[in-house]
Amino acid sequence: MVDVRRRKLAIIAMNVSVLAAALSWLLVLFSVMYSPAAVPWALGVAIVLTVIGAYALYRYYSKYSHVLPNEDPDAHDVLGHDLHSTHLPHLHHTEGNADRA
Repeated sequence: MVDVRRRKLAIIAMNVSVLAAALSWLLVLFSVMYSPAAVPWALGVAIVLTVIGAYALYRYYSKYSHVLPNEDPDAHDVLGHDLHSTHLPHLHHTEGNADRA
C-alpha cells in the first residue's frame, strides 16, 4: 500500500516542477522582448527547470499513476452540485435575467 501523504507530496512536487518550467519559458519570452542581454541567462534557467520538470514528471507519474484515487461517481461539491455534470447551474438563464439580455 502506498502512503497517501507521500503520494500527495509527490504529485505536488511534480506539478510545481512542471509549472516552474513553464513559467521559465515565459521568462525567456519576456527576455527576448524587453532585455535581449538577459536571454542567455533566462534560456539556461529554462533549460535546467525543464529538465527537472521532465524528470519529476517521469519519475512521479510512472511511480504513482497506477495508484491515483478512483473518482467517486456520486461526487458533489460543497454546494451539492454534481461534479461530473457538464451543466453549470449558476449560468442558466432565468425569467428575470432574460429581460436584461
